[in-house]
Amino acid sequence: MAFSLAFATPPPDHPFVGEYFPVHLSLIDADHEIHGGIEVPLSLELYYEEKDKQAPKAVFEVEGGQKAKIGKYGMCAVKLHITKSSMELDNRRFVVKASGKLKNGAKVEVWSEPLRVMRYKLVIEDGGILDHDEAETRKMKDAAAVWYKDEGGREKCILLRISLEDGKGVKIKDRPVRLKCLLRYADSNVPVTNQNVLRVWTDSQDGKATLKLNRGSLAIKARVEDVSKNHQGQSFKIEVGPDIDGSPTDCDVALAVTRVVNVRSKRYKRRRAPASSSPPRSRSPPPVTTTNSFAHAPGVAGWIEAVMEGLDEMKWDPGMQELSNPNALIAKLERRFESDVAPHLDAGSASKKKRKVTINAPRSVPIHPPPMLRARTSAAMALDALDAAERGALAAFPGADEIGLSAGLQPPMVARSISSLYTGGPMGDGSGHDDSGVLPPFTATPESLTEEPRVRVILAKRFRPARGTTSLGYPAYDGAKNLVGLYRDDGGAPIFIPASNPASLLEAADYPAARVAYDREIKGRSACVHDLDTFSSLDALKEAAFLYCYSKEPWAELDFS
Repeated sequence: MAFSLAFATPPPDHPFVGEYFPVHLSLIDADHEIHGGIEVPLSLELYYEEKDKQAPKAVFEVEGGQKAKIGKYGMCAVKLHITKSSMELDNRRFVVKASGKLKNGAKVEVWSEPLRVMRYKLVIEDGGILDHDEAETRKMKDAAAVWYKDEGGREKCILLRISLEDGKGVKIKDRPVRLKCLLRYADSNVPVTNQNVLRVWTDSQDGKATLKLNRGSLAIKARVEDVSKNHQGQSFKIEVGPDIDGSPTDCDVALAVTRVVNVRSKRYKRRRAPASSSPPRSRSPPPVTTTNSFAHAPGVAGWIEAVMEGLDEMKWDPGMQELSNPNALIAKLERRFESDVAPHLDAGSASKKKRKVTINAPRSVPIHPPPMLRARTSAAMALDALDAAERGALAAFPGADEIGLSAGLQPPMVARSISSLYTGGPMGDGSGHDDSGVLPPFTATPESLTEEPRVRVILAKRFRPARGTTSLGYPAYDGAKNLVGLYRDDGGAPIFIPASNPASLLEAADYPAARVAYDREIKGRSACVHDLDTFSSLDALKEAAFLYCYSKEPWAELDFS
């Protein structure tokens, strides 16, 4: 039977000089189970990270000088310590090697992950002090503190009280350390691409921007200037560590991270009528006017309140980096208007919007196709109309009667140019059929977060694959015009799917089709081409591309003139 060694409790990433740390080893059999009943003497050695050279034996010790061995229960528990920091040994990392020899002569061994030996560590009091929403925090799956950045002004911050300690928790006051802060995504630990969204400062009166730990402590004020919604809903954490580039001798100080924070703009409270100080009304209320009847009609008051809240949500604040696309909110308010408000308006009221285009011509008299004057209609209806026109009949055109086109009317020839909605496809012009397929769900992964910074250009049109079927998303390219992935709408926020991920549904033939689509849009000087060179950040590029998409998709324009 084959056996192997494994770390049940591996060495820590950052052990401290002279501090013992526990290590547990197990003997594993072919069924991946701990195997007991065999005693195996073990040798424990410290090597440099490259595994080609053993560290000086004097810097590595087993507590009490005990001999390590796998016991009858298939496990071994020891405590180790290293007497010098990595900085004292050319700032190199180490690995622990455990090896043994079975009675049948077979050898077993295992290597730990690299570790860096530290003398000191940074500590953030309470993981960061912030005024957060306890009720919303309890709803978060990642236990992130929900923090409203725009409640309290531009100086609202997360207070980071930093201290320097040794491995035993004793505060160190005689060691100055230069610090730097880095914003990371909480789940993936990947740094945020645009670090300008993290603003840090101190109350120091010397006017210097350098963060430096003096006398063992420092109070840093940190503010995240963007909301999690613009980062695919991901929560953040702030990493505080030594500024190795500015002060290499501080590499023996372990970094610290804050608690996880989900950043939002502000909460939207329902407006409530102020309490009245007037005497109570009599039992017989005064006659209700027509205006009051309308205002108190079922659904109208709720719609008015929703409009006021919506205006607050769409309001631009000077401290905002970007303005969220309001189209979805506007569409929601329009739907509520049609269902809750319009029925209470008089038929002749000027405030009631007419939703149809009326053609004043007798239906029985043959007429030429009337112009459709910028009728507001869905993108799907517009495409159905184009497809019906290309087939030479309007019988299956939904809504034809509403705009005055009878089923037997023959339409003119419609020449389709580069589609305002689609690109790619067999011809590279977006042509194809069947856009009703269901795309597989996708959530951000470490792979997608690592690949996304390669994006340099986004075509803000739906990409049809070479098969000409269901569109797959908005194509994204690197600086060499290579397709690196697709963007899709994930609840109103763009999400990036790498081309190599199965969820992209891309096939080998789609890559040349994507190149043809890219060249065609560039040659046609299409406004759908969004290049990172013209934007301040990748987030700004995505926002602009999706705003363009939204401006095209909700309304399509047909002209049969």
